[in-house]
Amino acid sequence: MLLFALIACTAEPAPERVEELVVYGFANFDAPDRIGGVVSPLSTWVDDHVEELAAGYVVDALSADDLVAAGLLDADVEGILGALGAATYQVDVHEVARATSSPKRTEIYEATTSYRIVSEEGDRDCFLAGDCPRYTFTADEVSTVPVLGDSERRLTTEYQWLEGHDDVLALRQLAPDPTVFSSPLMEVDQQYGFVLLEPLPGGGTRRTEAFWVDARFLGASAPEGFTVSQAVGRMQDSADQIDAWIQGTR
Repeated sequence: MLLFALIACTAEPAPERVEELVVYGFANFDAPDRIGGVVSPLSTWVDDHVEELAAGYVVDALSADDLVAAGLLDADVEGILGALGAATYQVDVHEVARATSSPKRTEIYEATTSYRIVSEEGDRDCFLAGDCPRYTFTADEVSTVPVLGDSERRLTTEYQWLEGHDDVLALRQLAPDPTVFSSPLMEVDQQYGFVLLEPLPGGGTRRTEAFWVDARFLGASAPEGFTVSQAVGRMQDSADQIDAWIQGTR
């Protein structure tokens, strides 16, 4: 019985392949003993693959089981292909957290025209101070997307400080409902993300982000690489806008 109990309590080891590792991080976000195992191997891999990340690196698909593990109990998908990218901020992790969780998103991002937080779980001030490990909020957002026009979506963002990893912050993003575009060119049925924010040795923050987008272009599956290049291309620009906003609020 003792042996059984020890086996049952042993955390499942994180996968070695980075393509699978980010899926593991997404699905195990609510298990701190597991998600902490993602930090070191993912950070090391990113250090060694900067060029691949600049164009977006394809990772394993999210399955219905992965979405159920994230709390989406009615998930019904065959698999959503994902990609991995990275960006850097000049400011520290706590300041990035303050900006990305701010209700003043229209002041931060040029493309965001409307933003409203509709619900939250946890105390944001306590979380930003590092005294509370978790914070979650859901927001409605309207943004202008080149070529595609205005987009409307509802996005839930979950934050978690990772115990044993100084100032490393994990995020999981859930948008299970369709994004509505003013243009008929593209349809996005659902999108998800897994993010690690970690301090850089010389100062600043690195954002490593895996994202999965279930999209169609002109009624057919979006061309492979289209949504990836669009998202990866905006990552550093978004980071630069956050840097500028934080500098302006000091």
